Amino acid sequence: MSRRLRIHALTIRRECITAALVCALTVLWAAQAAQAQVTGAPAPGASPGSTFVCPLLVLSVAPIDAPEHSAAREFAFALQAFDGPAGSVSGTMSILADNRMYQVAFDRAVAVGRTSDSLKQLVPIVVQFPEAVTVNAAFVAFVRGPNAGPCEIAGAWINPNTSYKLLPYDVIQALKDRAPSVKPIASGEPGPFVKPGCDSRATPVRTTRVASATAPQLSTLRGEGGQVYAEVVVDKVGKVATAWIWSTAYDDFAAPALGAAKATLYTPAQIDCTPTSGIYIFVTSFSDLP
Repeated sequence: MSRRLRIHALTIRRECITAALVCALTVLWAAQAAQAQVTGAPAPGASPGSTFVCPLLVLSVAPIDAPEHSAAREFAFALQAFDGPAGSVSGTMSILADNRMYQVAFDRAVAVGRTSDSLKQLVPIVVQFPEAVTVNAAFVAFVRGPNAGPCEIAGAWINPNTSYKLLPYDVIQALKDRAPSVKPIASGEPGPFVKPGCDSRATPVRTTRVASATAPQLSTLRGEGGQVYAEVVVDKVGKVATAWIWSTAYDDFAAPALGAAKATLYTPAQIDCTPTSGIYIFVTSFSDLP
């Protein structure tokens, strides 16, 4: 074989090997991505076996076909962005109902932002159970999308939580108003019944010492009063991870109310006897003055 023909043959071989390698890597990446969607494994690019802090909170839960604080077959769930504006999200929500855990996949829910103004963008998750249940807790366990993967709980909704009885009525009303326009998702079969090794499988965040807030002097002179609702995310050791104002009667009230919410002492939420991150709705009332 001449030198020119040998060079040509080697060039063709290298091109074939390169093409085969690219093809093989493409097929492997596609298989991994498909596996991430099916099994919940992190997509390529995520650290193997890693979890990240979930960017979503479960803000509130409301029964749709029964009065509040009672068993129902259909519930609406409002998600909230942990940090940032409202946005669309898909993933899997873990729901503890009557001591059985359900894993419910959802698509294109719209999580609200950090303020009540974002409620107009809410698209809730509506879940239908095979029979009437009481929802004990709910949290987002997995997020699908470009950065898919399981996530550590950032803020679980746990019932009964006395602070949620004080939640602004606009959240519950928004859930009830939007739920009829959302197609319900079947809950599927739950995991086995688990007898808790402690008092309850779901325990909410509680306060141990409540800090007080003083109204600004100018507001006092003007005779202003009203309520401020602050959301507090309490971590697994009972520390305030972050807090913000959901709504306030007057802007002047926001700073002292938020300061009191952060200065209050809390005990963490628990799920299956294990401390976890949870939400507490801290309400400050400033009296109207004559």
